[in-house]
Amino acid sequence: AARPYVEGADYAVANLETTLSTEGPYSGYPAFRSPAALAEAINNRYVVYNRQLEKVNELEKAQKAFVLRPSRLVPIKRLEKDPEKMQEMYNLGREDATRTLQALAAYLNPASEE
Repeated sequence: AARPYVEGADYAVANLETTLSTEGPYSGYPAFRSPAALAEAINNRYVVYNRQLEKVNELEKAQKAFVLRPSRLVPIKRLEKDPEKMQEMYNLGREDATRTLQALAAYLNPASEE
């Protein structure tokens, strides 16, 4: 039910609070149970994430994807609250995007290179 709210986002964070059980009297809101497969999916999310990163790297190497990533490491937390660190990350993103804009345009329109 949350998909319509997050599917268009570049980055989404969600919080899940639920009872994981295959048995019990749980049913309906607010006492409910989630399938055991949910716990397995959450537990294995890092595996899926790493496979996705490998796929992105493969596509980039084969020139089937253009990947824009930070040009340097910025020590920043996932849920950073320090405005200076957030500004630094924002500035880096703008600088990197500006620096790679011509390469992106060439990637998107290879015929113009000829």
